[in-house]
Amino acid sequence: MINKIKSFFNNKLSDTSFLKENNNKENNNKENNNTIESQDLKGLDKFLENEETITDEEAAKILGFFLKISRDKGFPWDIKAKINNKFEDINELEALKLLKNNQEIGLFPKRTKIFNLADRGQELTTIGNISNLENFKKIGEGIQQGNNLIKNTELKSEVIDGQPIFIRNYKELKLLYSLFSDNNYPLKNEKLNELIQTLKPFILEKYSSKYFWKFYDPKENNIKTKLKNALKNISKGGLIGTGVSVAFSSPLLLIGSLLAGMGLPSIGIALLALAGAGFVGGGLWGTKKSLKEANLGKELGPIETLKYLLENKSFIIQQKTINQFNIPFLGQTTWESNYKKPININNLDNLKTLKNIYY
Repeated sequence: MINKIKSFFNNKLSDTSFLKENNNKENNNKENNNTIESQDLKGLDKFLENEETITDEEAAKILGFFLKISRDKGFPWDIKAKINNKFEDINELEALKLLKNNQEIGLFPKRTKIFNLADRGQELTTIGNISNLENFKKIGEGIQQGNNLIKNTELKSEVIDGQPIFIRNYKELKLLYSLFSDNNYPLKNEKLNELIQTLKPFILEKYSSKYFWKFYDPKENNIKTKLKNALKNISKGGLIGTGVSVAFSSPLLLIGSLLAGMGLPSIGIALLALAGAGFVGGGLWGTKKSLKEANLGKELGPIETLKYLLENKSFIIQQKTINQFNIPFLGQTTWESNYKKPININNLDNLKTLKNIYY
């Protein structure tokens, strides 16, 4: 039963964010139905016309940044191409061959989620040890033996962490690298390079801090967008709030159950009722908080934001933070929330000023 509960919460809460995206199953369905929300560099071609074409060796090293260097920091990327009208995984050499021939590939950003089995075993051991009942003691001893076997054992999984980006040639690969890499890799076009160097720090903080930035278009906040954000955030916020309340309510639930079984039903039932109130209250808190954060507008990916800057279109930048909580029996849960107030960016100078404040 505990494994089922744990599996349910981990599946629902794994996309917390650095945590924008739906679970892997939903994203795979979107990919196969060709309705996936994505970004591409179309429209930026004119800024890359005079850019020098990189060599095969340089292209390989740049692709290695996304597939290895970024992966080792906990943010791997998948590479896919459309085959038979479906997005399929391709290998590294196939990706380079397609780009060299001006054929499109997709880079899908992910993040690594680690589940520590030893921590879960220790929590269950504690339950057995705090009880005077012989059966619970035996359960605790058995769990401890199992815990010793899985000591320092971790399970790693990868979850979607942003919109995929589609590129069609070596020049676009170079632009993408200049935007996501720590290295100063300037482009020849002065205007494009200025925008990239201004925007880059706001993108990179995600990979080095629990504070990061997201971009939104408030004008694209129609009924469809609001409904989509609300439905996504209601389910996620409600689960997060309920999950947090588990940590506070589970001791009451455990003690209440033990007291009820030891001939003190009134006290036990009172504690069980208090635990239930915690579940409901936590769910409502999480739902209310998430609905408030769903009203910023349509989320923009890094490439879309770059295009907005090039077109002098205004957008909102919102600082986010990562909250972390260890829910008993279910594991470590993280979720994002707004940090401070959103900021309107009306032109490049606004973004430069913000960059001077933070970077």
